[in-house]
Amino acid sequence: MLAFYVLLPAVCVLQTKYPVFVRFSWRVRREIAAVNVLHFIGWLEVTVGVVLIVTYVRLWRSSLESRGE
Repeated sequence: MLAFYVLLPAVCVLQTKYPVFVRFSWRVRREIAAVNVLHFIGWLEVTVGVVLIVTYVRLWRSSLESRGE
């Protein structure tokens, strides 16, 4: 459940597009930098979600093996 709450916002964040600009100014640079940071955070969230899922599956399998199933 926790992985869902991490992965869903991450996928939504990664849908953010770069700004379309006519001329290159300091404002456009700030917007591009903000989107880059946002994408980086989104990929970190995706990584955390995948690690949570993998950890859950490994713990679930190890508990089954310890019970002898």
